[in-house]
Amino acid sequence: MASTLTQWRALRGREWTPLSESVCFVPSVSAVAIRDIDQQKDLYTNIYQLNPEESELDDFYCSSETTTHTAVTQELGQWLLSQISGRLPY
Repeated sequence: MASTLTQWRALRGREWTPLSESVCFVPSVSAVAIRDIDQQKDLYTNIYQLNPEESELDDFYCSSETTTHTAVTQELGQWLLSQISGRLPY
C-alpha cells in the first residue's frame, strides 16, 4: 500500500515518505464492537464514555500508545492477565 501511495503522490509532483511499508489500522469503535456505526462521525465516538451495553464485548482495554494491530504490549498483557486471574474459578 505504501508503495502505491508513493507512486500516486509522485505522479502529482508531491513528495511523500511512508513511515511503514504496510498499514494495519482498525478504528477503536470497530475493535471494541460498539453499536452500529451509521455515520462518519460515529468513527470518532469516545469509546470510554459509552455505556458498556453499547459494546458487544464484556470488557475492553485499549493501548495508551498507537501500536500495530493485535500487538500485545506489556501494558495490554498486564491488563489481560489481571482479567484472567480475576475470573479464575479457584
